[in-house]
Amino acid sequence: MISLLNPQDTKKSSTISRTTANVLDFEDYISVFQDGFFNHALRLLGQERIFRYLGVYPNEGLPNSLLTIRNQLAGQTPPIHRIPVEILGEIFTHYTYSVRHVEDKIPLLSAGPACDGNPFILGQVCGLWRHIVLAMPTLWQSLCVDSPTPGSVHLVELWLQRARECPLTIQLFENFDSPRHAREVMHAIILLVIRRIRQWKHISFRISRYHQHILATLPAGHAMSLQYAEVDTSSWNYHNGDSMWRALHSSPALTYVEWGHVYREIDRMPDHIPWAQLTRINLSMTPNDVSTLHVLKKCKNLTVLEIWGLSSSSASPHDSPLALPNLRTLYIRSHDDPGHFLQGLVLPNLISLSINHSSGGPGIIPHRDSRSFRIFLEQSKCCLERFNFTDGDIDENNLMEYLSCPSLTSLNELRIRATLTDLTISSLTIVKETCQLLPNLKTIDFSVCRTTPGTFSDMVASRLPSLECVDVSFCPKFNDHIHDRTILRVIRQSSNINIARGL
Repeated sequence: MISLLNPQDTKKSSTISRTTANVLDFEDYISVFQDGFFNHALRLLGQERIFRYLGVYPNEGLPNSLLTIRNQLAGQTPPIHRIPVEILGEIFTHYTYSVRHVEDKIPLLSAGPACDGNPFILGQVCGLWRHIVLAMPTLWQSLCVDSPTPGSVHLVELWLQRARECPLTIQLFENFDSPRHAREVMHAIILLVIRRIRQWKHISFRISRYHQHILATLPAGHAMSLQYAEVDTSSWNYHNGDSMWRALHSSPALTYVEWGHVYREIDRMPDHIPWAQLTRINLSMTPNDVSTLHVLKKCKNLTVLEIWGLSSSSASPHDSPLALPNLRTLYIRSHDDPGHFLQGLVLPNLISLSINHSSGGPGIIPHRDSRSFRIFLEQSKCCLERFNFTDGDIDENNLMEYLSCPSLTSLNELRIRATLTDLTISSLTIVKETCQLLPNLKTIDFSVCRTTPGTFSDMVASRLPSLECVDVSFCPKFNDHIHDRTILRVIRQSSNINIARGL
């Protein structure tokens, strides 16, 4: 081999020697390539770049064996071209729908060419791929338009055409302070989307008040396939918002609604809401507990319930609790303690409970009603799997009253947004000679830990191997937690545990 480098440059000479040996060994990998390991073979072939960088060119000493191999590879059909069309279609579907998702698995796509998961990109690779993409309308049945530009209108029209008759998932997002030309673009896109109203399956709109008159004239009985509707009407007037929802409520398939702020009083909800068919609702009108329970009596099929701003009333205790046998997920953000509300429910199939207490203000340490919480769990007889608890003001002894409920022994995921000290962490440490608190935990997520050195890592070690995921944020003002961080690193290296933070 001819070297064009300074003979005294031993470092580069040794690099050339090692690279030469690797390239000469490349002949042994031609069979690997023939078997379809295309990427591996190309990676080895790419070592030719090193020769070029070092100043060695094919016509000046590159081994003839490598040139022969290059010629052989040039005549090969890439393995990807041998994949059956049906398999390519499955790959395209996976690419399109697995890049990004929101909570309910609604594909978050874009009419712009730069977005991940865009089927337009697949169609630009080659003629075969374009043919497959155009023949698969399911790749185009979900569309998200966020702050569109004038060029987006044609793309949206083309996108919807390629979806053909598929049920549509459509998300439209607009800044409420958009300039006039941007509003005109969104106006044109809304008109295109309304033309497909009979295909609507999932819709999520956050658009300004300038377009409310268009949606207020939606015809009732046209969105008959609509299952999921979320519309932010916070800047609309009541009449237009209610007119739109009247049309959407007429869908016999509708199971999930999020009204935004069009209905501000739970006691004055319209009579056109199909309560009996809804399986998921979001109440964000600051309801009180008694009025909320009255509404829930109409919703026997609920599986997911979200309540924002729940407040307590001065009403007397409930005569008999309300049973919602299908409810599996309950989220409560409460100004007041939700104990009175929970005590009025029986949820035998509840598996996920989130309680978010709003702050009472500086210096206020409220006493939470753990007794009502315990009564709720006992009368529900549910096997709770996930418990999320947020309360920046709670006293830690009060928090322990919640965690020590016998009905929480089935819990495998615990997330706490509150300051925790040795009191809580030591109680969660498993000691064989004592009663075990929450013995089945697999995931713990604690926002603020102010523990003495070794306390937290001892708790984690005591729960191996059942503990699978740890997410913790140590309080730097308390101590540096070097000991805990070191032990957690050792635990992560010696087990299959996933430690997201805290290292």
